[in-house]
Parts: sequence; C-alpha cells; structure tokens
Amino acid sequence: MRRARNAIAFVLLAAFSCAQAFAQEPPAAPTLAQESGERVQLKDGRISFVLPRGFKPMSKEHIAFKFGRLGAEKAPKFVYSNKPQNVSVAVDFIGSGLQNARLEDLSKGFKEVWERIIPGVEWLESEIITRDGRQWMHLRLKSAAIDTGVYNDIYATIFEGQLLTFNFNSTIAQYEKYKESLRHSAQSITVK
Repeated sequence: MRRARNAIAFVLLAAFSCAQAFAQEPPAAPTLAQESGERVQLKDGRISFVLPRGFKPMSKEHIAFKFGRLGAEKAPKFVYSNKPQNVSVAVDFIGSGLQNARLEDLSKGFKEVWERIIPGVEWLESEIITRDGRQWMHLRLKSAAIDTGVYNDIYATIFEGQLLTFNFNSTIAQYEKYKESLRHSAQSITVK
C-alpha cells in the first residue's frame, strides 16, 4: 500500500506541475481543426494513442523547464502540446511494484492527496472504467492554478508494474475549443 501511496503522490505532483505550467501561459486563440493528428507509439508499440491535430512533442529540456518545478525527475516523461502550450497530453510511467495495486485504492488516495495540495478542487468525474478488457482509473477535475482555472482529465492503469498515466490538461479558456479533440485522443488509447 505504501508503494501505491507513493505512486499517487508522484501522479499528483506531475498533474500539479502541469496545472501550474499552463496557468502561466497567456490565453491564446488558435484555430482548432477537430480532425485527429498522428498516432503516437510508446513501449515498442504496446501503448499508442492519437494526438489532437497540430500537437507536437516537447523536448526533454522543455518538459523539465515547464513541468519540473518539483525536480526534473517528477516531470512527465512525454508531453505533447498545441503551439501556445496551454493545452497538452502528458504521459508518464510512475512507481514500481504496483502489479497488485487496486485502482479503487489509488483513486481514493489520489483524491485525498489532491484535496490537501490544492484547495477548492471540483471533482467532475471519478470512476473505474473498463476499456478493451483493461481497468482504468478516470478522474476529471477542475482546479485553480496561479492565474487561471485548469481542467485535468486523467486516465491511469497498471502497466508492467507501474502506473501508466495520461493527463489531458487545458486552461479553462481553451477547454471548449479542445474538448472534443482531447476526448477523441483519450478514447484512442490502446494498451497491449
């Protein structure tokens, strides 16, 4: 259970870093095409998903700069974003030895820790879903950051003893423009 709690803390720190990074970006008004972009493959193709159109990977240096406020090692491993970098898809592999962790426990702990770190969190969804025979923790929330509100739509599952997380993150100002393409990207996730 201690490893599960540590994994929760890492997820929270990564998501909080995402929220803080996007809060400092001025709202932009990009033109958004609803069509999807390229399919990204990770772990020799065992994990894949379709990016929203126009999203590009951030360099490791930029990820560390933008999301590494708590240390570069706590920043997500992969981040793909729109050009003004106020909407993103962050992917991370967190913890170890979590093969037997229950997603219900991780979800409960995640929520408890998040509420301690960020006051005023508004939980929009909290559920365990099954997609393609695999269980996923799904949390959708709205929180306040430094100078704006942020939406986080988080999907997490156990993969090779780690917590595989996808955080679809947007400032509130950009959320309506990107909501459908982020939802499509989340629904395109495959894990083998």
